[in-house]
Amino acid sequence: MSEEPRFAPNGNKLPERLPVGHRLVDTTKQQWIIGPSIGCGGFGDIYLTRQYDEKRDDLKRFNQEQIIKESQAWSNVIKFEHFSGPLFAEINFYLRCARRETIEEYMTAKKLKHLGMPRFVASGIYDPLRDDNPPPVCKNTTIASSNGKPPPAKRGRLAGAAKNGTTNGVQTNGVVKKTNGAVNGRHKKLPNSSNQTKEKKYRFLVLERFGDDVQKIWQRAHEHFDMKSAFTIALKVLDTLEYIHSHGYVHADVKASNLLIDWRGDSDRSHSKDYGNNNSIAPKSQNGVSTPKTTAVKRERPKSVTKSSSKTSNGASSLTNKSSIEPEDQIYLVDFGLVERFYSKDGTHREHVEDQRRANNGTVEFSSRDAHIGAFSRRSDLESLAYNLLYWVSGGRLPWTNCLKDHQLVEASKKWYMSNLEVFVNYCFNEDAIPIDPLKLLRGQEVSPTGTVTTNGIKTPTTSTKSSRSSSKSSTKSSVKSTTKSARSVSSSKSSSLSSSTSTDNSIMCAALYDILSYISKLSFEDEPDYFLLKSILGHALGGGSSARTARKVRGVPIVKKTPPKLPKCENPTPAMREILRKMTLTGKKR
Repeated sequence: MSEEPRFAPNGNKLPERLPVGHRLVDTTKQQWIIGPSIGCGGFGDIYLTRQYDEKRDDLKRFNQEQIIKESQAWSNVIKFEHFSGPLFAEINFYLRCARRETIEEYMTAKKLKHLGMPRFVASGIYDPLRDDNPPPVCKNTTIASSNGKPPPAKRGRLAGAAKNGTTNGVQTNGVVKKTNGAVNGRHKKLPNSSNQTKEKKYRFLVLERFGDDVQKIWQRAHEHFDMKSAFTIALKVLDTLEYIHSHGYVHADVKASNLLIDWRGDSDRSHSKDYGNNNSIAPKSQNGVSTPKTTAVKRERPKSVTKSSSKTSNGASSLTNKSSIEPEDQIYLVDFGLVERFYSKDGTHREHVEDQRRANNGTVEFSSRDAHIGAFSRRSDLESLAYNLLYWVSGGRLPWTNCLKDHQLVEASKKWYMSNLEVFVNYCFNEDAIPIDPLKLLRGQEVSPTGTVTTNGIKTPTTSTKSSRSSSKSSTKSSVKSTTKSARSVSSSKSSSLSSSTSTDNSIMCAALYDILSYISKLSFEDEPDYFLLKSILGHALGGGSSARTARKVRGVPIVKKTPPKLPKCENPTPAMREILRKMTLTGKKR
């Protein structure tokens, strides 16, 4: 193992890399072969792995290149972190809630064909100082990544000093002066023996192998999902959240990089995945500078997104550069390092009390209002999922995107927009809209966002969901007129039909998002969410239903589907009877 210290971009010290061919022993005495590294998070590394089979004598004759080549078909990965890292909480959650038989029983009871909950495979503790550790499989064990080349080490501020060998001294004018642990007259506090032994130990977790994360697919789609892809993801994530909540846990970090699609063994899905590194590295959208007055970020709308297919080495077709989510894709929710129990030891729900130790945990951009004060409940995950939905379909437009470095400003913005939902939805789909100034909210001043009309103290957005529906109706009428006038040209009719269908989809999507946000805003901290209602809203939107159908469902009015009357059967009909049956068939089809 390498002795050079490595640091993640968030400042956490990473464990030393494991060489290819190394073997780890889990709690059941099963050995696992370490393959190349496929990812690095904020607390550790992820390697390809497989169970060691003693019957395979050819593995002992393998070298590093042969193991790397064979590892591309391995169906398991292993997370490797420090002993005192967040992997301890994640392993405990997997042991309690993610066993295969437990998940299968839940799926049978709920009649689910798929549940995006990763299955627990194995876990253990690795102590490199133990004498009974198994020897590596191959002799020339070196550190390598999935492409066969040594991965670049992510170093922190101490990397330059470690490279020059001056970690225990001060270098002045090319001369290194030993200080015996003292720098600038300040002596470092040496850790005790118990902490040193814990630092030398590591935890590992074996999971199933998954494909690309939704964040990468969203970026390939020019940072924009259509309604079908976004709502399909949300429907499957809701099933997983319902399972997690049924066991008394809250995920507390729902985002696109923690959603992975299933791995099918294709060559285009053999690269790095996050697999729940619980990293606190700021995403690309968090590089904006926090300013007192935030400004909107304009993104280019995608022109068209197409799927390109290719052939693998086996001749099977596979999707390359996948840029959309299909209904047959399986979505898995990972990264359970921040899970929280919303039930106390006596079985009662935790109170809505501020906890500074857990405050602002997770990703600030998608964290709920409760997470900003360290209080977690089931509605927190649903609120984070709603923010992700708006982020995916609007091209990354959230009102608090440019002030992510100041948690108080983000919290104030979320509270205001969740109480003004029409302005919230209007901002996400209006590129000319400017977000409110959160500093005025903290000072107690009144805010009036642009794009709204103030009448008698009631703020109504000029482009709300109601106006979007009316505009969609007017656009459809204008498109019909244009098609009748330009019936001679086929191209104009096609363009008008496309514009009318797009406006109709946008109005349905905005109405569904408004209904979801409205339900979450009215949900109390301790109430159990109605998952069926949320899934019905998304399902009606995907099926082309209107917001009125979901509104009737919210009021408790059942939706009755009208079925055509059954036609009577007649044996050996006469010609006159055939004519009557034919007319009845036509009328039944019209109905």
